[in-house]
Amino acid sequence: MLRLRELVALPIAGLVLSACATEANRIETTRFHLGQEIARGDVRVLPNDPSLADSLETRQYAEVIGQEFGSAGFRMASATAVDEVVLFSVNRVVRPAGPARAPLTIGIGGGTGGGGFGIGVGTSFPVGKPKARELVSYELHLRLRRERDNAVIWEGRARTEAAMTTAGADPRTAVARMTRALLKDFPGETGKTITMK
Repeated sequence: MLRLRELVALPIAGLVLSACATEANRIETTRFHLGQEIARGDVRVLPNDPSLADSLETRQYAEVIGQEFGSAGFRMASATAVDEVVLFSVNRVVRPAGPARAPLTIGIGGGTGGGGFGIGVGTSFPVGKPKARELVSYELHLRLRRERDNAVIWEGRARTEAAMTTAGADPRTAVARMTRALLKDFPGETGKTITMK
């Protein structure tokens, strides 16, 4: 059976992990623009590094970003003649989160004696192997470039992280959430860093 201290610690551990997950799912965004009206015209989405255009990962990111721009009122176009080009880059880093967690310990014990005196004996053994938690961090950079003169008229960056075992660690999910956050109240307040859940 579980020891009393372990029975108390398990709910507390759950609360701590839950709090970490909530903190990790936050998105930090910063946007920059010239304070002018930006027309939501025909756009196409391209990687900032043209050499990555043919990779499967890049194409998936471009699809997700394009969907979010479409939801924000832009029109996706594959033709050469477009109003703006969305340039993007995604950085993904996996890192350990804190020290390895010790395995759960189950104790078995008993006692003998009477009259208020007793001798306790017991043993314990670990269940499972120690595990180091991992976090995956994402950083997204977006630039909106006007096609007619190649001028960058809006740009934004977003950061988020999630535990590797959660849905937020999925690359498509993370990029979609960051793009949606950057496009909220487009073009947004320039130069201000905002943290969103």
